[in-house]
Amino acid sequence: MAAPSPLAPTSCPPRGPGPADLARAFGAGLLTLRYQPQVSLLTGAVTGADAVLHWDDPRWDEIPAARTRALAFEAGLDHSLADWMLQEACRQLQRWQARGVYLPRLSLRLPWSTLDHARTADRIADTLDDLDLPAHRLALEVPLDALLTPTRWLKHTLLALRSDGVHMALSGYDGDGPSLRALSELPVDELVLDSPLIQTLDHPEDPVARAAVGMAHALGWRSVASGLTHEGQVDRVRLIGCDEFRGSVLSDALPAGILGDVVAAAPVHERIVMTVPADEMELPQPPAARPQGPRTQAAHAA
Repeated sequence: MAAPSPLAPTSCPPRGPGPADLARAFGAGLLTLRYQPQVSLLTGAVTGADAVLHWDDPRWDEIPAARTRALAFEAGLDHSLADWMLQEACRQLQRWQARGVYLPRLSLRLPWSTLDHARTADRIADTLDDLDLPAHRLALEVPLDALLTPTRWLKHTLLALRSDGVHMALSGYDGDGPSLRALSELPVDELVLDSPLIQTLDHPEDPVARAAVGMAHALGWRSVASGLTHEGQVDRVRLIGCDEFRGSVLSDALPAGILGDVVAAAPVHERIVMTVPADEMELPQPPAARPQGPRTQAAHAA
């Protein structure tokens, strides 16, 4: 029996959907992408969105995107799913632009196993060329574990895409692990603060998140806080100098049409990187309002 790929996701638990269920859902067109807005902590303007894989099936509770990607690997559909996600995300950028909605950048988490392939960089570059999209409008999020795994094609893929202008974001960093020198050699330009770093935000005395943001800026990377759930976390990441954030505190991941409406009514700009903590900068007065998604709109209406 062949050894499993080092980039294979952890196997799914027995309950819930299995690989055959995903294969049927994928074949029937039941998978969609939803989009969570990403916002500057300096100005409140929209700087991009995170494309989230969504599979809604009445037989189960909400199916996490990570689980769907794991099932795709088990079903042998990881490359087909990656191609569909890339095409759909890029075409959605085009659809928004056709209606006069400009989103500077879209982040995408492809099944990581597909990045370790000789043709992946060419397929992504060809898709961007075919749709006449500048490479800098796409960002790929890659977990630290995958970047540190010795594979045949992964580093080649990331280096080729970075040279084309595609942005690379590092996720899964918990403040432990590789040295600063090792991190500086990774072909990325953005640090995503996700769990467990986000969990430390509820403990202001914990210095790990602040240190991670400082490290990112020292390396010339942007820092993005992901998965924020309450305003206290937003205040905290602003205080430690994080550049951008996303999370349910602002908006859940939205269908494309609704996000287009939100972005059309919001200030939008290309990214600005903080190089000193926000509490040491002179912020715009008054700060621009954050875009109102359906959740915040409903709260104001009440």
